[in-house]
Amino acid sequence: VVMNLGSICTLIGFTRSDVLELRAFSMTGSLSAVIYNMSQSPIRYPTVAWSSTFAMVNFVKICQILDERQSAVHLDEAQEAMYSKFFMPHGITPKQFEAIHAKAKIRHIEKGDCLVQKGARFDHVYLIVDGGTRANIAGRYLTVFSFAPKHHETKVGGASGAWVGEIAFLETYGRKQQGINSNNAPAKKLTTKVHDPQSTQQTEQSTRALKPGEAPSSAVSPESVPSRTVTRGTKMVDDGAGGMNYAFYSVVAKEDSTVMMWSYEDMEALMSRSTDMRSALTRAMTAAIVGKVVNFTINRTKGLPTWSTWLDDWKYSAGAQVNVATEQEAKAAASKLQQDDQEEEETLQFPTKLIKTKAG
Repeated sequence: VVMNLGSICTLIGFTRSDVLELRAFSMTGSLSAVIYNMSQSPIRYPTVAWSSTFAMVNFVKICQILDERQSAVHLDEAQEAMYSKFFMPHGITPKQFEAIHAKAKIRHIEKGDCLVQKGARFDHVYLIVDGGTRANIAGRYLTVFSFAPKHHETKVGGASGAWVGEIAFLETYGRKQQGINSNNAPAKKLTTKVHDPQSTQQTEQSTRALKPGEAPSSAVSPESVPSRTVTRGTKMVDDGAGGMNYAFYSVVAKEDSTVMMWSYEDMEALMSRSTDMRSALTRAMTAAIVGKVVNFTINRTKGLPTWSTWLDDWKYSAGAQVNVATEQEAKAAASKLQQDDQEEEETLQFPTKLIKTKAG
């Protein structure tokens, strides 16, 4: 009876999806095996020893899981606000948040500072917990990638712009777990830079080949070139572990903000801490991705770039890229607004003048 009971418990444990239940049933099965083998004559000591070891390991892991799920944690007011807004809705426990917060670096950025530069390679995951940011590409404001505290209530997809770089991290982490890169080859560990004189000469020739008045966007822009393309005499060899995980937009603080940031190594360590932790963090970041899709679908803005977003894009890309294709659109907007308010004519035409200056 004892042996059959233990076997049934072990079988039930294999059918459970929750790791706590699985280990509990498995430990019960191991203890039943210990009792059964101790009652035999002669006593089967090797079986007793191994079953006792299995039961002890499961007991230790059960204690760790319970500690992670139910332990009391003391949070200050700021930590409690972070937890309730960004982590608790996704099933992250206070104990898990304590570990997440311990790994995070808190960064305070001032208004106008650039958090993520267009074309830069992601090596951190960011979470804007206070303040506000403005995301833009080629001068166009990206609502779904921007953050404001009111987005929690006003946006259907929530504050989707609070997380920055989570898509690149999940892609990198997933490929690393599978051991492949973007070319389905074994992933390399490092990214290397190799000097390439030939590429420098080609770049200089391309620059000199521009005719007077030709838009610089017709040439190859260093910020938009994939890692395998050579620019400025430096060849970037993509490690392939995360594909082309480069920022295609800039994120600038529109007010003083507080950001939690984790390096890829720290985030991977958190993901490897336990199955519960990996599931909880994946839910939190996936929810942000889904929120971006929902907000993008529902809030398709047709607004034109403002002069401030044009300046952001130009400033943080070192003036290397100009979206000449929007010149006609900007002219039309300036003409329409001029009819509404003659006094703002010069201000409204500023984005167009800026385009002409850079394109010339």
